[in-house]
Amino acid sequence: MVKAYLYDLNNLNSKEEYMYRNERASDKRRPALCVYGKDIHSKAIVNLGVSAVLDEALREYGLREKTVEIECGKYGKPRLKEYKDIHFNISHSGKYVMCAAANVPVGADVQENLGSKNIIAKRFFSREEYERIIACADDNEAAKLFYRYWTLKESYVKALGVGIGDAFVNAVFVPDREDGSLYDGGLKLLRSPDGDRRDFIFREYDLCGYRAAVCSVGDKNITDIKLIGGRQNG
Repeated sequence: MVKAYLYDLNNLNSKEEYMYRNERASDKRRPALCVYGKDIHSKAIVNLGVSAVLDEALREYGLREKTVEIECGKYGKPRLKEYKDIHFNISHSGKYVMCAAANVPVGADVQENLGSKNIIAKRFFSREEYERIIACADDNEAAKLFYRYWTLKESYVKALGVGIGDAFVNAVFVPDREDGSLYDGGLKLLRSPDGDRRDFIFREYDLCGYRAAVCSVGDKNITDIKLIGGRQNG
């Protein structure tokens, strides 16, 4: 089973929540100074959010974020040094930090909708995907489609453990319906680079101003996203 978690960094505006998460964070993620009430986009606050979602995910395996050792793979993807059969991936955008965890390789991505990005789409998307975006009726529709593609692609390359490059560009998501639209839930038809025949499964989340996706390599059971926050989750 693939489980997905989401943490709202605005929770850390609460002094009680800030101190609670700070006490449970690993030394590398615990701020050197108290930055309670500071900008939620600061590195210190984001680090506590990362600690919160990762700790919640690792609890399913009887582990805690502050006691595990994390290393990076060949392309920089974080992994647990002593538990190779436990996979996780983390993403941050705007007010949210997201984590997905499973016993199979996973990738997760969350993106705040900041408007249409046609120039980026032209550079990093396939021609088919780009043409669908510019064919949208208005900028709002185009932006929504852009972030759907982006989170799907990001989650895919992060599951592979590679960065934005050929795999990102050449992984093409195509419509699933006769009207040309993508659908929510289920496996997207994927044209993958290098003829990778593994079973890639995707789950999407519409988060009101944000878009998120999880990619699993082989596990079809991807849960609803769990919003965490508050001392009751400790």
